[in-house]
Amino acid sequence: MELPLDRCWTAFGRLVAILAGALVVLLGLLADVPVDAACLRAFVAFLAIRALTRVGAAAIAWTSTRTVPRAAAQPAGEEVIGG
Repeated sequence: MELPLDRCWTAFGRLVAILAGALVVLLGLLADVPVDAACLRAFVAFLAIRALTRVGAAAIAWTSTRTVPRAAAQPAGEEVIGG
């Protein structure tokens, strides 16, 4: 069973977004930022990373539909005749 790269990238993006949000809250609280401001900053960081990874996943999905599937690709040892 093959897992598409765009789904892996989306799952990785979720994980990174959660970790980044938690890190932003932690650093904000360590710097004596009010809790509501730290949470707001973490939420913005979470949304920004999620948006970037969704754009990346869409780009991966778009490019994977435009490439030649591996089964239809020409083997490395064959020569191209007339091309």
